[in-house]
Amino acid sequence: MNTRTFFRPISLLFLLCALAAPAQAQDENNESPGIWKKFSGAFDGYIENNTAYRIAEPTGFTKVKNSLDLKFNQNFGDVVNLKLDLLGVYDAIYDLDDDLAVEDEEDYRAYVDPREVTLNLSFQKFEMRLGRQIVNWEKTDSLRVLDAVNPLDLQEFIFADLADIRIPLWMGNFEYYFTPDYSLQFLLIPDMTFTELAHTGSEFELARAAVPAGLTLNVADEETPPVQVGNTEYGLRFQGVTGGWDFSLNYLYSWNDQPFKKKTLNASTSTLTVTPAHARVNIVGGSVVNVFFGTVVRFELAAKIGERFSVDDPTVKEMVVDKTDVEYALAFERDFWDMSWLLQAYQKYILDYEEMITPDDEVTTLFTLRVAKDLNQEETLKTEIRAEYRANDGDYHINPKLEYAITDAWKTTFGFDIIGGGDDDSFYGQFDEKDRVYAELRYSF
Repeated sequence: MNTRTFFRPISLLFLLCALAAPAQAQDENNESPGIWKKFSGAFDGYIENNTAYRIAEPTGFTKVKNSLDLKFNQNFGDVVNLKLDLLGVYDAIYDLDDDLAVEDEEDYRAYVDPREVTLNLSFQKFEMRLGRQIVNWEKTDSLRVLDAVNPLDLQEFIFADLADIRIPLWMGNFEYYFTPDYSLQFLLIPDMTFTELAHTGSEFELARAAVPAGLTLNVADEETPPVQVGNTEYGLRFQGVTGGWDFSLNYLYSWNDQPFKKKTLNASTSTLTVTPAHARVNIVGGSVVNVFFGTVVRFELAAKIGERFSVDDPTVKEMVVDKTDVEYALAFERDFWDMSWLLQAYQKYILDYEEMITPDDEVTTLFTLRVAKDLNQEETLKTEIRAEYRANDGDYHINPKLEYAITDAWKTTFGFDIIGGGDDDSFYGQFDEKDRVYAELRYSF
């Protein structure tokens, strides 16, 4: 079930809590404030328009997304806190363009998504956070070595900000502080929500592998584990600071968020049946951060035990093999030439690799670069360029953008997504003709 169907009861709870909050009912002149002042006094948030236009053939608008985000934060004494974050979205492109034919289009056109619904309890050495939330264990920037707790919404693949495409999960999040420098975090996640792939017919629908000649393809419904005690996910993170080193040790007993593909071949009917499915995976790893000669250095490492990979050998059960892959990333960040620089390198290595594994290579290597600069003394005009290069296929994504803070409340952004690659089915190559220009206008209150 799409998690956005939770919006009705959550929306009601959200509004009731806001109305019950201690109202700032009068201004300095003992007069009742207007409706907008009451509203903005109860909520933080933003109103935003995000419009994108495909500049590769065939050209055309691909997004006219309008968003309203409302955040509510209320303390009840020194121990209890309630946080709510409700996002409402309407993408007008589905009413403006009659030629679109997207599967389950209503899920894209308009929805309300509770991004956070948490009851938080804070004691001297112990914190408890219960509800729908996002937990980010990442130390590098958007490489997702350890950032494996929350699945992703790939409606726009990974071209939207990572913070916006993580899918919140219902969970219990408990943290104990041994000292100010050392803590232990425990996650209990009964929520069986997984990565949401772009729908068939949408702008960033994933490329499908070619079907061998003479075979008919049958795609079965995705198999997802039911919500029950035995399927619960668990996570542990011990982190601390010692001798200038910021470190963490991480463990996650999870399900693979993006489905692998089970395949069966019926020789009598020449039918290849593909079934997306999920399996248990153990993720063990850690991170370290330190500063050397003015450069912030970050390192992440994770072994993902029990990953499933597709093969083309029909003699292999379900045409899937079980392997361990090791992922690691190294990041260097510093300021020079009045610019902020972040350079990262990432590799994934599949242990006990077999040539029949498709389409993954034994070693995957990529590099990212982010350069940012303030263009005026007021720091209201900024430019940033992000670039990613995937060495295996020659894939690339370049994202230059310009941000201007018109006032403290108003901000506009203008940018490009330039995408390319060596193959039509490679990571970025499948979107080689999806280059786009986009503009954002946000009002924060």
